[in-house]
Amino acid sequence: MSINFADILSQILLSTAHGLSLEHIENMIVSSLIHGLVYGVIFKLFHALPLPLTILVAILGVGGIWYYFKSRR
Repeated sequence: MSINFADILSQILLSTAHGLSLEHIENMIVSSLIHGLVYGVIFKLFHALPLPLTILVAILGVGGIWYYFKSRR
């Protein structure tokens, strides 16, 4: 995979022409990099687990998040 900097620059210029500020674009770039790193770590952790354990962890994770937000009300 190669990065075409001309395409990236044209997208930034097009975005600024449509009213997005450079600060907003910088925040989007940083956010996407952080999300990419987080998802990469999650993928590596889950990739090594067997399927039943992955399903169990996912169910416990979703249930834990649901319980956390339900108890905060």
